[in-house]
Amino acid sequence: MSFTHSRFFVEDFAKWLDIHAAQAPSKQAALLASAAPYLKVDMKELPALISASRSAAGEQRQINSDAQRFWTEEAAKGKEPDRGIAQSFEAKRQAAIQSEISQVKQALSPASWNGVHSHINGTYRASLDLSSSSPNGKP
Repeated sequence: MSFTHSRFFVEDFAKWLDIHAAQAPSKQAALLASAAPYLKVDMKELPALISASRSAAGEQRQINSDAQRFWTEEAAKGKEPDRGIAQSFEAKRQAAIQSEISQVKQALSPASWNGVHSHINGTYRASLDLSSSSPNGKP
């Protein structure tokens, strides 16, 4: 499963939902009802998916920030970065991905898990392929 970028997509999608729900609170239920089928999850389980994605995205940003700080500090010292430390950041990223997958699997019913899995590996992945197929991000 390709959760590497999808957690940020779900987080951004959730932000979009939050903004639109705040603009029209009376339509929040309808908004969520239309969003859940897009992600192929049960509407009742959408908050769990969003929560796990937000948590994972925050963890990923922290790991990336720590890694960037490490690289910047090593470069400022004129040192060759320690390969073991550099590899530990990738191990942390992979552990965070596995943790998110476990968290989402536990929070969702099998049908919703299969649905979001299908969305990520189908619709979402295809959108990445399309956006990378041309220099301006358009097919």
